[in-house]
Amino acid sequence: MVTGQERLDWFNEEKQIWVLCELILTESRKTAVDYSYPYETLQMVFANKAPGRIPLLFAYVYPFSPEVWYTLLALFLTMPFLWKAMFTCKASVISLFGEVFYTMLGRSATVTLTKFHEHILLGTWIAAVSFLSRSYTAVLLSFLTFPLQESVIRDIPRLSEAIAAGKYKCMTFKGTSVTESLKASPREYVRMIGRAIDKNEWFVTPTLEGVGKAIAEGNTAVIAMKPYFEDHYVGRASISTDHFSVSHFGIIFQKHFCCKKALNRKLSLILSAGLFEKCKRHYQFRAHLKLRTKNAEGLGNVNALSLENISGALLIYLLGTSVSLLAFSIETLLPKIKGSIIPVNYVQ
Repeated sequence: MVTGQERLDWFNEEKQIWVLCELILTESRKTAVDYSYPYETLQMVFANKAPGRIPLLFAYVYPFSPEVWYTLLALFLTMPFLWKAMFTCKASVISLFGEVFYTMLGRSATVTLTKFHEHILLGTWIAAVSFLSRSYTAVLLSFLTFPLQESVIRDIPRLSEAIAAGKYKCMTFKGTSVTESLKASPREYVRMIGRAIDKNEWFVTPTLEGVGKAIAEGNTAVIAMKPYFEDHYVGRASISTDHFSVSHFGIIFQKHFCCKKALNRKLSLILSAGLFEKCKRHYQFRAHLKLRTKNAEGLGNVNALSLENISGALLIYLLGTSVSLLAFSIETLLPKIKGSIIPVNYVQ
């Protein structure tokens, strides 16, 4: 990939009359060459490594936020004592803990009720936990069907904060006008990114391999035009939702080019007819089709249900079994320990 400055140097050295290439139209470059009517307008964005899937080990925790889990835990710890105070049954607090847990799992309660206010209290509790359990099941099913992905930086303000904190770096192509454009931005956080690139010399080799290697690092963003990432890094890069600037592209030719008006007129006709847009979409579709065909998985690559898919359920089972064994050991050994203690009688 050739940078904009290299194109201008080659254009002047070879004394070309005009040349068609992907060159951003800027005021500084207009002093050396002349431009045609802009034939394309592109957004300057950044891209980083595509988010990976969140491990399925804790998939059973994802449906509810931490606040909801804390609320459920508080209800689980307080409801048995509330029932003990308001119910006339002679059930113990331990058995009421079991009743609360059973109702959370959608089981029926076995508490004997005699008064109207007891039925209201238990009925509202069962209705609430039924709604929560069904909501949890629905969200969990969607998470298992469409696995969650890790959170990545997708906007420029968050990128600037990560760079300022030393957690991220932002790279671009050397010899382009990207850094000058960033430092001339009216937004301070964008200017900060441009200064950081120049100060740390965060430049990447303008090749598909070099950019791909930089993106794959995980904590690196690369600034370029949006179609560049869309055409070459489908599924490998996450493109930002906002843009740094909008750039215009055109044909460059020498100063005092005799056919400038005629060239602009023909170029305007091509753009008005939609021929350029049609050709661009055709080549983009062909590039995407090749990538999808290359990355397509056949039936032979479909894997059976693995241990990782059920690791969350196994973890919950193992934790429950461990707690049960601990309680069983305490209940078994505690009476023996009490019986082995011989009381000592002090003779006065």
